[in-house]
Amino acid sequence: MAAIMILRQGHTALEIERCGALFVTSNWRLAQVTAEFFRNEHGLVQDAIPPCLNERVLTTYLWHEHAIAGATRFAKEAHHRRLLCCHPAQ
Repeated sequence: MAAIMILRQGHTALEIERCGALFVTSNWRLAQVTAEFFRNEHGLVQDAIPPCLNERVLTTYLWHEHAIAGATRFAKEAHHRRLLCCHPAQ
């Protein structure tokens, strides 16, 4: 965990994409204890991304982000198709 914090160069990130480095583990307890330790001993704010995340937490986050992006892309494509139906090329 120390190496992750060194890679982050002391920066605190509120978004996974901006954290710089992240240790991902299947060990739920390790992720939980690490987050608690850095919050209690090093003043990591509650909403900050801890140096260690459980793989399920990360997977759920990424799925959610891509589902929203995909839905937005789908909505744009559907809107474009509706425009083509209403105003076909001459």
